[in-house]
Amino acid sequence: VVLSHYADLNYFHALFNESKENSVLLLDEKGIILEVNSAFINSFGYEKEEVCGKNFKMLFTEEDQQKDRPEKERAAVLSQGQAYDNNYLVQKDKMITWVSGESTLVKDDKGQKYILKIIQNINEQKISENSIISLNDFNDSILKSIEDGVIVLDKNLKIIKANEAFSRIFNNPDNKVTDIIFTELIARYDKNNELYYKIIQVVSSKKSFSNALMQINANTENEKIFEVSCSPLKDSFTGSNVLMIVHDITVQKLAERDRDDMIGFIGHELRNPMTSVLLSHNLMEELIKNENAAVIKELLERSKKNVLRLNKMISELYNST
Repeated sequence: VVLSHYADLNYFHALFNESKENSVLLLDEKGIILEVNSAFINSFGYEKEEVCGKNFKMLFTEEDQQKDRPEKERAAVLSQGQAYDNNYLVQKDKMITWVSGESTLVKDDKGQKYILKIIQNINEQKISENSIISLNDFNDSILKSIEDGVIVLDKNLKIIKANEAFSRIFNNPDNKVTDIIFTELIARYDKNNELYYKIIQVVSSKKSFSNALMQINANTENEKIFEVSCSPLKDSFTGSNVLMIVHDITVQKLAERDRDDMIGFIGHELRNPMTSVLLSHNLMEELIKNENAAVIKELLERSKKNVLRLNKMISELYNST
């Protein structure tokens, strides 16, 4: 059977003969393939004689055949005049190709019904979509494993995406942060709007900042101290999103405070015996002029005790380090 046998279907000729991307099949009412165009042959690898005269269900996967999808599609076309499909079709080499298609009921001038099936190969598009989905899932998995708060903001400083760590910081167990205005969320912690202006500058100038300090006591009574960094994101659609990292440095800062307190305490403790030694030496200088040996001996003994005390403290400090 050749297409010239259906010469009364002239309005399909251009679509059938000239199409390079759209595969076209002409079926009878029972779903038997009467004709295919060159685009179908190029896409699926079959020769005309390998498909013409056979039911179009041969192109469906075994799973779809078991689900009776070809028959349901044919019945929908006959009853409704058209049907849409988005599924795998089988190439001659048994590879499966994701396609999107439409089947339409047509008639010749004698009233004979045919089914015109147009197929678009969207396999590469589907692979790309699945790759993007997989990449997003991978990124989400990474974000979940990061202990720092990670937030993506749009140019209006609305939160587009945030990881679980960020939600924990701000006591948001439902993780519903999308469209929250970030600056409103941190307003009570942002003294003099310093962080707000820094973020605005990143949006406008596309220049990053790092190590800005922010103190938060959002979900605990204890104060938490964070180091905030922000960078512009390259976005082909908006070009104005920013990435923010909130790094908990509470332990580090508390350790620094403890260290400062300890140093202050040590300095005070060392100063007392040192002051006493210096005072004794000053007195001895005066007493030497008067040759008061008894008092000088007493002061020397006192200085010796203070020097031993200092030596002991220094040894204890050495052991502590």
